Amino acid sequence: MGLLSKIFNKITPKNQGIEDYTKKLSDDFVTQGSNIQFTPNEIEPIYKKKLDNNLYPGEIILLWWVDGKQITHEIPGYFQYQYGIDAIKSIKKLFDKGFIIFSTPYDSLKSLKVEKLKELLKNNDLQIKGKKAELIERVKENINENYVAEFIKDKTYSLSERGMEVTKKYDYVVYGHNSHIKDESVTAATMIESKNKMPTYLKNKDIAWHLLNEAAMTHSKNREYGLLRNTSCSQAEFLKREEKYIDSLVFWIFALTLDLSGMGNSTKYNKTPQYHEVMAIPYIFDEIKSVCSKGALSTLDYDAAYNKAWNIYKNSLIDTGFLDRNNNYKAISFGLNDCRKDIQQFYKKEVSIQ
Repeated sequence: MGLLSKIFNKITPKNQGIEDYTKKLSDDFVTQGSNIQFTPNEIEPIYKKKLDNNLYPGEIILLWWVDGKQITHEIPGYFQYQYGIDAIKSIKKLFDKGFIIFSTPYDSLKSLKVEKLKELLKNNDLQIKGKKAELIERVKENINENYVAEFIKDKTYSLSERGMEVTKKYDYVVYGHNSHIKDESVTAATMIESKNKMPTYLKNKDIAWHLLNEAAMTHSKNREYGLLRNTSCSQAEFLKREEKYIDSLVFWIFALTLDLSGMGNSTKYNKTPQYHEVMAIPYIFDEIKSVCSKGALSTLDYDAAYNKAWNIYKNSLIDTGFLDRNNNYKAISFGLNDCRKDIQQFYKKEVSIQ
C-alpha cells in the first residue's frame, strides 16, 4: 500500500498536495415532473443529519441552487431522491428564517434569458448588441426599475446576507454536489466526511484530489480495474480543469492503457486475454489530443507522460495483463492517428500472450 500511495500521490497539481493544499411559498414555487418516489433507506445517512446551523446538507445545496431562480422554475428531482428533502417546504423554511429573499427588479434581470433582455431593450429603443452582462447593465442605466418590474412577470429569489454567509461557510457541500467528477468519489457526502477529518487549511480542490487518489488506490487494491479506469478519467479531467496538462495527459494514457489491457473488475483476462474485450473508448483519444493542444505539449512531453503512465500501470497494479510497453505505445498511436479499427487486429497479431 505504501508503494501504491507513493505512485498515485506523486503526480499532484501544484499547490494541491495534502500538505499544501415570506409568504406561503408552497403556492408560489411550482414543480414539474418531480414526482420521483424514494424510500428512506436510499438516502445516504449523512444527508439525514443536520449541520451545526440546523440545516440539512440538501438545504445548503438548495440555497446555492435557488439563488437567481424565478419562483416558477422547475425544481430538480435530486433534492428529493438524492438528498431526501422536500424542496418546496425547505424553501419556505429558508425564506421564513431569512436565508432567502425576493430579488429587486434589477437583481431579477440575471434570471432572464438573453432574448428577453433584448426584447426589454428593444421596447425602449435601446441597442441590443452585447453579452448578457452588458445587456443587464444597459437596462439598469437606461430603464426605470418600476418598468422592469412590470416586464418581469415572475418573482425571483436571491440570497440574503445571512444566506450568503451560510453558503460560504459550507461551500464544500456545494463543491461536492457540483464537482463534475463522474466516478462519484467526490460528492457532497464524501466532502462532508473528509472536511470533518482533514486539516482546516485545505481547500476544496485539495480534498477532492485526496478523495480521487484514495478511490484509485482502493480500486487497485481490490482489482477493480474497470472502476480504476473510471477514476483515472476523473483524475485526468480534474487536472485538465486545473490546467495541469502534462499530469492530465498521464492519467488519460493510464486510463486508456487499462482499456487496452482487457481487464475489467475481475482478473479473468489476465492469463488468457479475450480480444473482443480489448477496446478503447474513442473520446479518450480526443481528450489526449485536447490536452496536448491546450498545453502546447511536444512529442517529448507526450513520451515522458507515457512513461509515467506506464510506470503507474506496471508498479501499482496487482495484475498487469498481457500488455507490453512498446506494443501498447503503438496501439495508442493507431488511435491517435484515427486508425482505431486497427487496434483489434494489431493485438491479435502482435501481442505476446503470457
